[in-house]
Amino acid sequence: MYIMANGSLVLILIHTDVTKYLSFKAVDASFVYKGKVGVLKYGLEDDSFDFIGHALALYSVDNYLDQPALNFVKRMKLYAESLARFQGGSPYIYQLYGLGELPQVCLYL
Repeated sequence: MYIMANGSLVLILIHTDVTKYLSFKAVDASFVYKGKVGVLKYGLEDDSFDFIGHALALYSVDNYLDQPALNFVKRMKLYAESLARFQGGSPYIYQLYGLGELPQVCLYL
């Protein structure tokens, strides 16, 4: 399971000071594939909207296009902050020793 490096779960773990019992590693890279591999250009084309909405803002369906932009901007901000947190090329982190550590650190609270 990948976790956003600056998401709510990570912020809670840092606030409760249980991160000293956990080991995380940044994912080396993240890739998106839809038919063909392309480079995101500055001029937004139709495929760019799909790429940004699904790969960066992590929307699973296209209904974000009909909603106010505030939630979209918050998701993009989370992506950018998570990307900058470890400077490793991906906004995602994972636990080195598996998901079993999360319930165990709750005992230390």
